[in-house]
Amino acid sequence: MKNFGLGLVGATLQGGYLLSPAVVDSVDATGLRLRAIHEANYEIAREVERNTEYGYSTHDIQQSLYTTRDLWHLFNDFMLDALLVTAPAADHRELVEYALSGRDKVAVQAPLAHTLEDASAIVQASREKPMLVNLPRRFDASWQKTYELLRAGVIGKLQFINL
Repeated sequence: MKNFGLGLVGATLQGGYLLSPAVVDSVDATGLRLRAIHEANYEIAREVERNTEYGYSTHDIQQSLYTTRDLWHLFNDFMLDALLVTAPAADHRELVEYALSGRDKVAVQAPLAHTLEDASAIVQASREKPMLVNLPRRFDASWQKTYELLRAGVIGKLQFINL
């Protein structure tokens, strides 16, 4: 199976602590390899880098990745096959427009944008190079109802969750 190199833009909760471990856990089935990380908070980025490298080592995979403060370096690293944008939605427009200007594989975490103007600009930028928008299940009515029932104590105490 061909390895598929990913660059992560935004390594806080969604990107670094939920998506990154999922990429590592699916490596045998998908060939996905997280290879580069950018996060405004460099210490968080380094922590995600260490955790990701450790995760790969549990699969007996020696995967080196790098953390960069230089976002444009990551965008221009053509050793990466795709970019995953999980930064705050208020920053998506600039990030996605730039990423799509030089790449044909870009995924962005929902919500797409905070304003209609930004969302329209992102849609326009993706007309020639379609992108993937990840829609987390947390917005599904069934998940919201489950959360509401858990908070109210109606269905008991949460024992385990697998993300």
